[in-house]
Amino acid sequence: MILPHVIDVPLPYKVKVKDVCLGYNFVILLSKAGMLYSFGKKNNFGVLGHGNKKPMEVPTAIKEIKRAGARISSVFCGFSHVIAKSARGKVFSWGSGKKGQLGLGKDTKVALSP
Repeated sequence: MILPHVIDVPLPYKVKVKDVCLGYNFVILLSKAGMLYSFGKKNNFGVLGHGNKKPMEVPTAIKEIKRAGARISSVFCGFSHVIAKSARGKVFSWGSGKKGQLGLGKDTKVALSP
């Protein structure tokens, strides 16, 4: 039987995790301060939100969220896409949009960052 256990995730000093969502081989962490951090070994569609397709082994802040001055209140992960909502109601999406799941129109197949 496999039992859950605590893991040490290397986050910047004083970052406290509020929520977590999981997709296919990637993780998005929402901090209590409203920042998003991502890591994972699969980033084929830019699901990590860093503007590239490189995997990340440690949680890394998604800088576009910070640049937008947004404080994220909730985050949801699909198989290969992410949707996040700010405290002010702004919606961010990135990853695979092959089936229109990003809400960016049918021509957007991939968004590498929010």
